[in-house]
Amino acid sequence: MPRIRVVLGAHDITRYGELVSGQVLVRSRDIWIHPMFDVKRFDYDYALIQLPRPLNFTGKDSHLAPACMPKANESKVFENMDCMVSGWGLIRHSENLRYDAKILQKLPVHVPSQAACNRAWLAGGVANGARGLTSRHICGATTRGEGSGVCYGDSGGPLQCHLNDRWVLAGVTSFVRYCGASSHPNVFARVTAVLNWIEAVRAARTSPA
Repeated sequence: MPRIRVVLGAHDITRYGELVSGQVLVRSRDIWIHPMFDVKRFDYDYALIQLPRPLNFTGKDSHLAPACMPKANESKVFENMDCMVSGWGLIRHSENLRYDAKILQKLPVHVPSQAACNRAWLAGGVANGARGLTSRHICGATTRGEGSGVCYGDSGGPLQCHLNDRWVLAGVTSFVRYCGASSHPNVFARVTAVLNWIEAVRAARTSPA
């Protein structure tokens, strides 16, 4: 798989590629896509990237911080919480015009119960919801009304929830039926569903040969 550029500590993509203070630019060493990824339903929509070197969070990379991973028993904890999603996706779009975000955007979302989210998708009669969502999905409904939500270009961004004085990576942006449509919740890949896979990949890459 081709290597990709990974930019850490960046908020303004108009300065992408510049030697900006605090920005770390590296190329991926390896990439893993979940072996059960289903492109039709966006199920198991996960990928892991290995960097060419470990980050030193207490040394030269101290201005960066790792994502706090959830615990396996916290899967249901995020339901009915107000969380935060961020990304550089489209902030406005029409049939002929696209307005890409230049500065990292963030948006508060409310995480409904899995049953409530599934009902919303089934009621919409959309392609991804025709058979319902799976246990690997977690939803986030915008709290700012129509016109707000994740959009094209936000995929892979974090859904973070504040739990026990830490921001926890509850999900990763996966898909949405319509950008900013309050009738269809934003859907994320649930991180607690694949903690064993994440650990297995990490262990395999750090074990001595």
